[in-house]
Amino acid sequence: MVATCYETGLAKRLLLEIQSGSWGFSDIFKLLGWKTYLSPDKIDDAYFVGTSVKDGTAIDFFTEKCKALGIHLLPVTYHTQIEQALLDAGIVRAKADEANHILWRYSFWLERMMLKVVSDGRKSQRAQKGPGAVYEYQELIKNGVVLTGDVRERVSALYETHFEHQWLAKAVAAEMNGTEWDSHVQASDSLQWTAALNQCQYPLVQAALYYQHKARLGILKGAVDYAIRDKAGTLPQEKVIKFLGLEMPVHPLTPNFQKTVKLVRGIDYFERIPVLWQTFFWKWGGFLLTDKEE
Repeated sequence: MVATCYETGLAKRLLLEIQSGSWGFSDIFKLLGWKTYLSPDKIDDAYFVGTSVKDGTAIDFFTEKCKALGIHLLPVTYHTQIEQALLDAGIVRAKADEANHILWRYSFWLERMMLKVVSDGRKSQRAQKGPGAVYEYQELIKNGVVLTGDVRERVSALYETHFEHQWLAKAVAAEMNGTEWDSHVQASDSLQWTAALNQCQYPLVQAALYYQHKARLGILKGAVDYAIRDKAGTLPQEKVIKFLGLEMPVHPLTPNFQKTVKLVRGIDYFERIPVLWQTFFWKWGGFLLTDKEE
């Protein structure tokens, strides 16, 4: 898992792997492979959490070897100790209550179900282009968010992906209704579209809406990451190309994005905004829980 930690006021990107049961160097080297592929400009720290550690296990040996590889090893005996290990490592700042665990597990389960809907639809509905388009969009978003180190490149990739697919859900609904595939359809009065919006039907349309929403949130998170690095003076040197004697940035950021960054920097504790978005939109589903308001 790749996560961004804002606890120190910076946008630190973490790579985490949690293995239960029997684990060893093969699992650690797998994480090292990801770290090597994504580093040095994409990952700040890598952590390996290994459970089922028993007396007599050569943990000191494993720990020293991981340290030499630039990986933090967090060994625990029982899975119930993982949260405390993450707390001790400074990855999380407070223990979550059981309601949090239930909500997050349910949210991740929903996302896994959505991935399955898209994957199954792509295989079973080959005559339709919608399922394949949603699958492609899902992969583009993942790559744009995870595999790009420079925040400017990441935002540019998400912008390009978003504007190429901003009507995707309507296009999927229209094709379900018998209309010839058109990825840029901007209006849909089909029964499928109405049922997806109002009765939570047609999971493939729901998935397309979800990924469109996720791309927009990725752009907003990029604005915060950019603002943090800009404030700290840690933005990587901008890549430019020369054309007709002029130098132009490889990934120019739009005026709207620059305006958003300026607005973000005017908010107190703006580096906490992505955590708020993640909680409000993903864990709470966009509903304000009055008992959690404080």
